Amino acid sequence: MLGQLLVTNDPWRWTAPIWHLLAIGTPLYLLVRLATAGILGGSRLRLWGALSTGLILGTGLAAAAEIAVLLLALAAGGVYLAFNPEQLHALQRLVGQLGHISRVEEMFQPSSP
Repeated sequence: MLGQLLVTNDPWRWTAPIWHLLAIGTPLYLLVRLATAGILGGSRLRLWGALSTGLILGTGLAAAAEIAVLLLALAAGGVYLAFNPEQLHALQRLVGQLGHISRVEEMFQPSSP
């Protein structure tokens, strides 16, 4: 957040990438230190193999959970639109109106009847 605040100030703009890297690197470093300190026994190669497998599987499971939530939200939206067909017509009108604009600013101007 500090990097985002500093990016608007001209003299400090150059420090934004450093703050972003620190924001990403610090939790990663702490997680690696936490993971490697709690595993006893075995070689260092075995330790890093277990850590990398956990990172890959954890990411895969998180992606699968995210896709499942997305599919659930789409199904809930479909059920909602099935019970409220007037909302479907309103959404179709909105898509039609947005399809005719050439700039984003035109979206906020009131349309003439």
